[in-house]
Amino acid sequence: MTDLVRRALLGDREAQEECTRQGIVLPCPFCGAKAEIDVVKKGYKSIISCKTHWCGFLRHSYNNGDTDVNVARRLLSIWNTRQAPPIVRCRECVIHNNCLTEDTFKIARIDDPFCCAGKRRTDHEAD
Repeated sequence: MTDLVRRALLGDREAQEECTRQGIVLPCPFCGAKAEIDVVKKGYKSIISCKTHWCGFLRHSYNNGDTDVNVARRLLSIWNTRQAPPIVRCRECVIHNNCLTEDTFKIARIDDPFCCAGKRRTDHEAD
């Protein structure tokens, strides 16, 4: 993974825009698998999707006067726009009490670091 892609996945808008300019398709936001763009002239639509599990799917229809490049770039811009992942401390994580890997177990008890799972508990979930 390049530094540009890593920054884009971490929510850096400038990196996301640069990926779009360079034609880089970010991985599926749901499973992390490779995604591809298909421009279908006959149906006047453009599709971007995860090619592994088909869990990420985005379709864009043509407007009058649109070129394949414009449609693909607009679709890619939508696909590549990501929110920054949540910042969660281990103590706030859903799996805090069940974090059994040796490295994570040790880290979870030291000065409340940021959690690698990043799954914040909701108010109704007890410790």
